[in-house]
Parts: sequence; structure tokens; C-alpha cells
Amino acid sequence: MRALWMIFALTIFPSFAHAGPGDTGGGDELSMEFDASLRTAVEFMRVSGKSEFAPIVGLDWEKILKNTRKLTVDRRLFVTRDGAKQECVAINHRSKRLIEINRARWKNLPSPRLKEGIALHEVLSLLGLEETGLYHFSGQYLALFGHNPDPYLGEPSGIVPLPQKISRVYPYRCRRRFVEGEGVSPYSIQCVAGQKLGFLSADYHFYVFSGPTRNNLSERMREQNFPGPICGLENVNKIYCENPSEPEFGLAEAMEGVFTVAITMTSSPSNFATTTYGYAAMPNSRGECPRNLVKARPYLAQPPSVIDPLPSNFINSNNTLNNTLVTTKAPLPFEIWRQPNSQPCDANGICSWPQGESVLSHSVSYVAMSPVVCVIPRQSLSSAQKEQK
Repeated sequence: MRALWMIFALTIFPSFAHAGPGDTGGGDELSMEFDASLRTAVEFMRVSGKSEFAPIVGLDWEKILKNTRKLTVDRRLFVTRDGAKQECVAINHRSKRLIEINRARWKNLPSPRLKEGIALHEVLSLLGLEETGLYHFSGQYLALFGHNPDPYLGEPSGIVPLPQKISRVYPYRCRRRFVEGEGVSPYSIQCVAGQKLGFLSADYHFYVFSGPTRNNLSERMREQNFPGPICGLENVNKIYCENPSEPEFGLAEAMEGVFTVAITMTSSPSNFATTTYGYAAMPNSRGECPRNLVKARPYLAQPPSVIDPLPSNFINSNNTLNNTLVTTKAPLPFEIWRQPNSQPCDANGICSWPQGESVLSHSVSYVAMSPVVCVIPRQSLSSAQKEQK
């Protein structure tokens, strides 16, 4: 199944293999408009005399159209690309010589040239001359009119309308504390005499969002202590979180226009459930975002377990201490800091607070992950907020 994309979605939608209520066959008005769009494109390419179109202008297009079935549908059409279901204007089934066309999306195309390019691509895909993401002829045709054959066909300038309601995504960091010492294991801390009880710390990233109709700002964690004393040390802070200040980027609060990629995040270290914060757009097949959006992507850090020079409860054998963040720029490395204790615990296992300076124990680079999405840049949020009021 091949298609020329108009809008992408990473969230999984149901797909349908058969026509449903309201679907119509090849003799309707839209099907005739599809054929007329193809004929216009072919004629333009023929009279243009451009050599890049020479391999296809001599084809028997009337015979090709006669042998191609069109089906106008009212249900949403999707194809799968890089493991993600993506919404499109039309899809083709080469084995059936069939092209399905979504009625609303076709009618909403803002330019006749876009319709011509889509018709050309779908029929060429049936012939095996193009496929999803590869628009050798239809792409060159659309480029003649300043159009891009990917998601933002309706915007020759490369600018897309911002959504009516925008969710602002606020990142914040939580410093998590871990314990090291001769009596420390992944799940327990034994207060043994003579051990040098110290601390490890690392920053983890979380996100909250605020939109016109909903937000989860109250889910941000402030701080949390260990549930009880640790070898005589009272009120040991386990987690301390900073206050979010500026949004990192914006998302469409609801699925709208090209903003169809559901972005899910985690709000705090005490709540591992993910929530949909809003919707982003997808870049085109060349990895480009519209000029008024910016790229964002997830990054993953996988720190090692810390067992040297002393055992600790920073054990990442099952990846529970990984850190994932979503940002518009490459992040600094994930760091684990160590505050050793030079004073051993007394004969009763009562320990003193570490007094030494913290030193860097491990530094782990973040690895860029997929997918890359297109989000609303921070500098556009203030003006968008004024328009929403």
C-alpha cells in the first residue's frame, strides 16, 4: 500500500480493509475530478518538453485510467511508514489496481496543482514507478509550482497554520539521591560498623503541560525524603525537584491540521504513567519541518550500575534508572555525582553525614532516538498566547 502523505500520526488508529457506508465507486464526481487532474498533469509535462518527464509522457494514459479503479471513501485512510500509521489523502492497492480517495481531504486540498500531483503519484505507484516517500516524477512536477510533495503540500512557503489551542510543555529536573557503602545492596541498607556511608546523585527529567482547557501542573513533584532514618541520619532527602520556569516547546492541544502525532510523557518520579500532552507534526521524507516549527526528538541515557569503589543502590541492570528526555537540542551528558564519606560509621552502625565535596563518578552521553517530530518553538508561544486570549 503506497500513498502521498498529507498528515502523519504516530498513534495507532484502526485500519479498514473494505469500503464502508458512504463509499462510492469510480463514476462519481470526485473520481472524475481525479482523472481530470491526472490528465492535466500529463499534458503539462508533455508540453513542457522537460527531459525528466520523458520516461512517462509517452505512456498510454487513457488505457491506464481505464484499467484503474477509484473508490471515494469517507473514512480516514492510513498507511504504515517506519512502523507508524500515517494519515493520507489517498492510498493505492497495486494488486487490485485500486485507488482509494478520502472525500474530505481531497476537497480540502488548497490547490489544483496538489490534486494533480497526488493523482499522478497514486497512478505511478500502481505502475511501480513511485512509492511512499519516493516521488521521482510527481515531486518534480509539484516543484515546478513551488510545492513540496510531502506533508506540507498546501504551504509553498513552508509555513503551516498554528493550532487554535496550544499546550505548553514545561521541563523540570529532579535530583535523585542514592546511597553507597559496604552494607548497601540494591534493595536494602545494612548499618554495619566501620562502613563509609556516602551518597550518589543524578538529575532526571520530567515534564508538565498547560493548555487552554487542561493541564497537569499539579502533578509536579516538589521533594521527598527517605521513609525513615538511614543509619542514624534523619530526614535524608531522596528526591528534590526544581520549579519549571519556561516552556521548552508547544504542541497542539487536540489533533488539528498537520498536528497528528500524539506525544506522551511522564510528569514526575512518583507517577510513571504516561499522558498525552498534545500533538506534534511529522517532518517530510527529507527530514524537514515547516519553517515556523522546529525539530524535537527523544534522547535516551542508559547509565551503568555503580558498584565501584563501593557498593550502592544505583543499580540499572533492568534499565529502571534510564533517563529519557524530549528536547529541541542535543542535551548535555547524564551525570552521576558521588559524595564520599571519609568517616566510618561507629560500632553501632551510626554514621555521620558526608562532609567532602561531590566528585563526578560517571558521565553518559544521550543517544538520539526516533521519531523526530515538529513542534511549536518557544519564541512562538507568547504571540500564540495573545491570539488565544
